Amino acid sequence: RHPAPQRRESAAAPRSRVRDRDDHGRSRTAARRHRPGHRARGRTRGCGGSQIWNEHQRIADHDRADRGEDGGCRGRRSGRRGHQRRSAEARDPSRRDQADRARVAPRAIRRALRAERGGLPLRVRRPAAVAAGAHRGHHREEQAGGLASGDRQRSLCARRGSARLRLSGLAAPARAVIEAAIGSLCTACVVRVERRGEIDVFATGTLCPDERAGPDAPCTAESLFDLASLTKLATTALALSFVRQRVLALDTPFRELVPDFRGGRKDDVTLDHVLTHTGGLTWWLPLWKEVTTLEEAVWRAAQEPLAQDLGTFTYSDLGYIMLTQGLATIGGRPFPDLVREIVLGPVEASTADFGPRPPERCVATEEDTEWRKRRLRGEVHDENAFSVGGSCGHAGLFGTAADVAKLARVFRDGAVIGNDLAALARTERVKQGNVRRGIGLALRAPDGPMVGRHFSVDAYGHTGFTGTSLWVDPQLDLTVVLLTNRVYFGRNNDDATYRFRIAVHEAVSAPFA
Repeated sequence: RHPAPQRRESAAAPRSRVRDRDDHGRSRTAARRHRPGHRARGRTRGCGGSQIWNEHQRIADHDRADRGEDGGCRGRRSGRRGHQRRSAEARDPSRRDQADRARVAPRAIRRALRAERGGLPLRVRRPAAVAAGAHRGHHREEQAGGLASGDRQRSLCARRGSARLRLSGLAAPARAVIEAAIGSLCTACVVRVERRGEIDVFATGTLCPDERAGPDAPCTAESLFDLASLTKLATTALALSFVRQRVLALDTPFRELVPDFRGGRKDDVTLDHVLTHTGGLTWWLPLWKEVTTLEEAVWRAAQEPLAQDLGTFTYSDLGYIMLTQGLATIGGRPFPDLVREIVLGPVEASTADFGPRPPERCVATEEDTEWRKRRLRGEVHDENAFSVGGSCGHAGLFGTAADVAKLARVFRDGAVIGNDLAALARTERVKQGNVRRGIGLALRAPDGPMVGRHFSVDAYGHTGFTGTSLWVDPQLDLTVVLLTNRVYFGRNNDDATYRFRIAVHEAVSAPFA
């Protein structure tokens, strides 16, 4: 037998091995981890042991997942498992789609994905990709807070102002309701939910149902919708901004804004009456049959006699049509320019604007078989607004769900108009049956809740004829934007639209009730 070889100590490290252990037998590296206030930096290397993640590493892994690369540790065993997984995904596209979502989802959402098999609304695919199993004309693409742009989504976590944008799942409860409506109530839908700095967006459907799948076919969070009467929110904001500047007052006689509107009881109508729809004005006239300019439309509307007593609520487009000319006169510039510079610009609603808009970015609103005899896509749906060039105070704006959410800042945060006027706009000024109104805003009616059971009585918002809506609940700290093209299959679906809106808003608000 040969004697066991003696281990030679390195001359560079003559220290005793006992000195590299603490009193508990731990190595000095392990002992440092137990010191009070010690924070491990970075992420441990290799596949074994605990994985210590910091923010930069997590974002880097998310970006790798977006590019289709394998995230996580890079050791030999991990590489073999990744190869096996990718081979299985290549054989079964549905597994690849589910794996992509699980790869970038937060831990809690990953557990839900495994349990549910269907997954939550997360956007991890490129914009032109069609979801596995989606039938022709029904594309689903989900986005996180509008972070996706260009060829891929940038990062799951980003800073925009003070809000943290991430995949929060706030819109997930409404997914089944929305997908059931595609093909029957509408062809496209986007819901955007904001709460306590978290933003979640779910988009589904197609821009045009008979188009081939392509870059412009799927409805996404960046798709432009005809906002219809949500335009009135921007008009109200412009009017209140002039009130804030003391250029106007709420008790300013309306005849001073519109000289043709005068005589008899009309002399008692004020700006406040018009903004609260209590000026006795007729609710609507088919002006498009006899006018071609805004001046003609305002003159024709001003000649219409009052239909109600002052103080009686009657929702009226005519008041906002006439207000278009009045605000342009006060501002000394065309109405669209004032809206862009005073309202949309400060709230950073960068893609909102009056029509016509690029058709390839717009959701088709309707198949007009009566007047224009064509599909309406990128041109304003409202006939009266279209007849005067597409820019009017009651309708005409196009925008994304993000644009509408930013417009909500006017009344929620006091942007453009200040906190005092924003609070006044949210205050009940009209109570008539199931109707409660503020200044330019609808307030939640206890006996006729369009937003369902869970929104508080402090909730406020507005709706649009084309199937658009915005509702804000300050008690729940919840903002919900719902955009559809509900008139595409016809205009006689008010009851179905009403039930759909209730179902969506109940679904997204139930977790916080």
